[in-house]
Amino acid sequence: MVRHQYETSLPKSASVRNEYELLQKLVHELGSVDQTLRETIASALVSQSDLAAFEHFDTGIVGMSLNTHKAIADQVIEGGYKTLNEYRRAALQKLREFERRKEGPGRGTINWYKIALAEKNEKLIRVANDIALMSQRLDEVLALAQQMAAKASMLDEFQKQRDELLRKF
Repeated sequence: MVRHQYETSLPKSASVRNEYELLQKLVHELGSVDQTLRETIASALVSQSDLAAFEHFDTGIVGMSLNTHKAIADQVIEGGYKTLNEYRRAALQKLREFERRKEGPGRGTINWYKIALAEKNEKLIRVANDIALMSQRLDEVLALAQQMAAKASMLDEFQKQRDELLRKF
């Protein structure tokens, strides 16, 4: 029975070693890891149990329970599971930083300023369009008020009020 457990744990031991080597590559040499593998493992790095269940047969990593993962890591990795978990966290942080850098230029760079300027210009155009639309609506309201003042024979009073209103604008 002991021999059977030992034989079935060999692939899992190799899996944990391969996983540890992959995490080290992610932390120290992120560019050397294939993009599809980076995308695949990113969600598995979120929690300990997700990493234990992670499977990637091309790299020899098989899924297992968290308890098995911890026990094997304690046996095959110097520093045990604690070291593996620290590399998991560091790899997750590296991948998140890498994605942030990939999404856009860093603050204060020339490209960042170009993008910020383009966004401000778009906002300025939207505000100008809103002002033009409000001015058009004001003209429509004043035209309607002028018609009503003419019907009520109060055109002189309307002109004074209109001139005062437009002066305030």
